[in-house]
Amino acid sequence: MMDAMADPQGSASGVHSLFKDMESEGIQPTETICKSALVALAVHPDYTLRQQVISIMRDHWFTRDQHADEHILLGLLRDKQYELAYEGLFRMVESKVHVNLWVFDIFILVFGQQGFLDEMLQLFLRRKHAKGSDAVISNLVYFILDTCSQVFHYQGTVFAWNSAFRTGDLQPPDGVLENVLATAANHGDIDLATEVYGIISSRRKVQIHHYEALAEAFMNDGNMASTLSIFNIMHRDGVPLSRGGTRGLFRLLLKDRSLISELEAAVRETAKGSQVPPAIVAVLVEVISHRRGSEAAMELYLDTDSLTGEPPDVFTMQNMIVNSQGTATARRLLDSYKKRFHGNGDPPLRLEQVNNRMITKCLELGELDLAMGFALQALNAQSTEEYPWLRLLAQEAVAKEDQRVWEMMDKLEEAKNQDGLEIVQRVIRLKSMKRKWDERQDARSAIGR
Repeated sequence: MMDAMADPQGSASGVHSLFKDMESEGIQPTETICKSALVALAVHPDYTLRQQVISIMRDHWFTRDQHADEHILLGLLRDKQYELAYEGLFRMVESKVHVNLWVFDIFILVFGQQGFLDEMLQLFLRRKHAKGSDAVISNLVYFILDTCSQVFHYQGTVFAWNSAFRTGDLQPPDGVLENVLATAANHGDIDLATEVYGIISSRRKVQIHHYEALAEAFMNDGNMASTLSIFNIMHRDGVPLSRGGTRGLFRLLLKDRSLISELEAAVRETAKGSQVPPAIVAVLVEVISHRRGSEAAMELYLDTDSLTGEPPDVFTMQNMIVNSQGTATARRLLDSYKKRFHGNGDPPLRLEQVNNRMITKCLELGELDLAMGFALQALNAQSTEEYPWLRLLAQEAVAKEDQRVWEMMDKLEEAKNQDGLEIVQRVIRLKSMKRKWDERQDARSAIGR
């Protein structure tokens, strides 16, 4: 009966009932029954009951052999006592006890699934070098590579790749290859990234994210010339490089300013023979203007057409406008922006921070119409957030009797943005009171005359 409790349809309560029945009948538990109970409690964990069984074995001087200890550890594992189970397993290993390989296998799978990847690798190394290693190793290597590459665990990914895949003994599926490529890119391992990219390209058509991952590997290695080379290959192959695809490069350049001049030099050198992807020049202009102001980026900005064959895009122009430190530069850029984009539909909505700065800059330069266009788009999002430009925009709109102020109020009301609505209403009331005051003063002056 105790052996039957180890079946999936058995239970810890069944084990407990059997011990209670034996106690009521005056039957002492035997060593065999206690060991069977430990096997059952490895399948149906109950920490308290397991400790009671261990106490019975100790009190009766029953032998706890390797088989019993393994099931105690497996019970701890099922009970989510991962640290205790891990320490217990290593105590057995260090005591030169021969642990069954299938016990290692269960530990490796559970620790991998729970995200304890460093511990999983330690267990795998013990398993790999244990006497009796077998063909299951290949399946475990697949598991380690898949698990580690999914979460960009570099050491585990490289270990598994070097163990079996680099030799060509195993062929990973496409999904795993993409995860390995992303991991290599994330850690700037150009050798691994190039190798995996080559396998992917030999199997099927390379996609944009494969190019971007390979470029990211060179990028994180600090090799700007090779990074640009990858992006140029994309460009020549007709694969569009979007602004979103350069965000990793943007963050890297912000972090390490020495790479800015290196990339600009590579861009100008490359442009002598072929045109550079517009997104690369755009990100360079963006990061320079962000760090040092638009005036510092003006030369590169004006060279955009000759370097790429295309004029600066709308987002690059907006970045230059909001990062301008002088009024003259901002005025010049805004006039150019209006000439190219204003009147051609709504201006493109940017991230909240850029959009807020763009509206504020437009108001500073007296461009109410343009500021209102950006503001109405922002208000369309129907957010309850605070808008730093709202009061100033409302004041300018009310002063010039711009009828779109009512549209602003409608959108704030739809969004249930009570704070924003009160700001606009207060501006309108103050303007009305000022008008009435001015009319009263004019009337008194007329009577006086």
